[in-house]
Amino acid sequence: MNAETINAIRVKVSEAVKDKGGLELIWDVAPMPNKDEMFCTAVIRDNGRELIATCGNFYDFQENGMVDITCYMKRGEGDLYLRQAVDEIRADLEQSDIDNVSFDNIIQDVPLEAEQTQYAIFLQVAFRAYTSRPIDN
Repeated sequence: MNAETINAIRVKVSEAVKDKGGLELIWDVAPMPNKDEMFCTAVIRDNGRELIATCGNFYDFQENGMVDITCYMKRGEGDLYLRQAVDEIRADLEQSDIDNVSFDNIIQDVPLEAEQTQYAIFLQVAFRAYTSRPIDN
């Protein structure tokens, strides 16, 4: 997937998490240490591309992937606020289409017990991106 498309996805997910959910976002794939506040981690998983057409001097591709978002909070702080934040993030992404990217299925898992001291909710957002590359590339 090209850098411009990945950046567009990052910007939209960041806006949903920070502006709608009111949570800090960390783009990371490694387990996070315990923190006192609520926060999210996210990672983009690219599932590859499929040639859908040629138009003039360009190949047109459909690229599919997932964004995994995990929202954490310290156990014992009550989960209502985190659930509301996740609902806001989900609603914002469900209603979003950006440039050449559209978000598809949004799967929300039941709350996870990441560790004894943390509580987490997991979202998985499917997306489709349409990109073009020159045939002579």
